[in-house]
Amino acid sequence: MKLVADTDILSIFSRIDRLDILNELFEAIIVSPSVKVELAEGKIDLKKLGPEFAQLTTGELKDLKYAHSELDKGEKECYVIAKNRNIPLASNEKIVHRLCREDNMSYFSLPRILRLAIKDV
Repeated sequence: MKLVADTDILSIFSRIDRLDILNELFEAIIVSPSVKVELAEGKIDLKKLGPEFAQLTTGELKDLKYAHSELDKGEKECYVIAKNRNIPLASNEKIVHRLCREDNMSYFSLPRILRLAIKDV
């Protein structure tokens, strides 16, 4: 399965040099344009991950206008991509988890990803 991942999730795995965990668990990691910029600004290298860099569709760009105001730009893009493409979303933000539950979307928190990795061993 593919996964849309926000900045926090990707930076955590990058900082501990374990992007391989995400590669082992998911067939592809999708990174939104704003998340790509945020990671570059934080000097976080995703070469080991080999992510798919998403381009927002016209419909997704329209949906951004209606995304929850408490989400930052990267979180909004990730949420809209995940929702429109029916792909699980990885985030540590409780508001993202709540919105995913409300919209019946699949999501992963850091603890859930780690539990999957432990079971996969």
